[in-house]
Amino acid sequence: MKKILSAILVLVLLVSVCVPAYASKKETTPFVLVSGMDVLPLYKDYGTENEKKVWGLSGDSFLTLGKELVKPLAMLALNGNKADFTKGLLTAVDKMFEELKCDDNGDSIYNIATPTFMSSMADNQWVYEGETKDEQGILNAAVQKYGAENVYFFNYDWRLDPLCHADQLNELIESIKKDKGCDKVNLACCSMGGVVSMSYLYKYGHNSIKNFMLLSTAFQGVTAVGEMYQGELYLEKGALIRRVVNLGKGDLKEFLFKALMYAVDKVGLADTLVNWANGIIDTYTDDIYDILLKDVFGKMPGILDLVTADEYEASKAYMLDSDKNANLIKRCDEYIYNVQLKTKDILDKAMADGTGVYVVCQYNMQALPVSPSSDLNNDLLIDVKYASAGAVCADMDCTLPADYKQAVEDGHNHLSADNVVDASTCMYPDSTWFIKDQAHVDYNVGETTDFLFWLADSETQLTVFDNANYSQFMIFNYDDNTLKPINSDYKEPFDYFSLITNILETVFSLFEKMMNAVYEIVVSL
Repeated sequence: MKKILSAILVLVLLVSVCVPAYASKKETTPFVLVSGMDVLPLYKDYGTENEKKVWGLSGDSFLTLGKELVKPLAMLALNGNKADFTKGLLTAVDKMFEELKCDDNGDSIYNIATPTFMSSMADNQWVYEGETKDEQGILNAAVQKYGAENVYFFNYDWRLDPLCHADQLNELIESIKKDKGCDKVNLACCSMGGVVSMSYLYKYGHNSIKNFMLLSTAFQGVTAVGEMYQGELYLEKGALIRRVVNLGKGDLKEFLFKALMYAVDKVGLADTLVNWANGIIDTYTDDIYDILLKDVFGKMPGILDLVTADEYEASKAYMLDSDKNANLIKRCDEYIYNVQLKTKDILDKAMADGTGVYVVCQYNMQALPVSPSSDLNNDLLIDVKYASAGAVCADMDCTLPADYKQAVEDGHNHLSADNVVDASTCMYPDSTWFIKDQAHVDYNVGETTDFLFWLADSETQLTVFDNANYSQFMIFNYDDNTLKPINSDYKEPFDYFSLITNILETVFSLFEKMMNAVYEIVVSL
């Protein structure tokens, strides 16, 4: 009996020693980041002696544009014909974008490519080294945390069909699983990457994904794209001013940008610019679309798939020809109706099988000021409503009504302390986070990327109630690169700029009244 007990004791001791040793050798789950639009350039004849960058636009592109404008400018000077000049300008810009164009089926006309990576960041240090924000900043932080050999980057040609990109993403994930001897990866996606990643889940399922993170994504569409794709171009002064102010991130920079735009507005330059631009748009809308927008961007499936489902049919009818573009329409229909509209079904199945699903978006930033809906709360590019899959948001510079009640009562509070966002209406209210005052995909290396990796490292589905440091609503400070919870005691920072401008306007008003009084006295003498 003693021998048996001794043997059991030895076995227990061996297990107790081996289990911690085994746990300490736990393999790191590979981290895969799917890029958004326009992270790395597009090239014609990539990798050949004839290689030419066609996006982002180079100095040569603008030099060519200048040459093309010589004749229209000369004609304008000779006869003052603004219509001919405008058409000449649009034709020149169209020519500048020539190599970006797609054919009637939505395929690239020219041999265009962008850098892609089938190996880890250990072989591609140039992509992330020295980067501190956006996709490349996330890669940099991920390399520091997981090791470059465990971090992968999926980049793609943003113009083309996300359903085709899904095939390439599947190849990368299967290659990683084979090389690493693992069953799953963590998949994070940014901006347009949400469209690509959702296309992957639609086509290949979720079995290879441990945690899925939608970071500032357009997986439910973008209002401005749908409106622009229906001919609704409009420049709004308040939105333009806010957009410029948002470029000055940080307290001092923001103050200076506010002062600049205040001065521009006070002297009437903002009104002059906006009225001139809207006059051009109103007069030449058909030419803008027929000569330029439809020809360059109208047949890009990657952009068409950014239209929200409720605006899709009208946008498709405005931009495309039902006969010539039949194949393109079929491709986009598949995405909108089988992916975008069925997102919840796809993600519900993933969550039911143990895949963690997390949505992170930003708010209190101005959208592109080019559509009638540019007052909608935004992250600079994507509406909060769509990036969060359903939140109720106050418009920019506004709050929800003082007596507003949470729309869906589920026993939890999902109303932001600043009374701007109601998350109870989101697709996943318990696993959707909001970061105030942070721009689109500006996950700076530091506290914001620490938050992302907290999600990526989760073994079970996390919620907005699991970590007091990462509450449902947080605020980002660009000056000190910090991420703070927005709690019930949250107060808006004191607005020194408004105080100063109110004082100045009061002083100017009093001075004006005094001068008028002096003038009347002088006249009466």
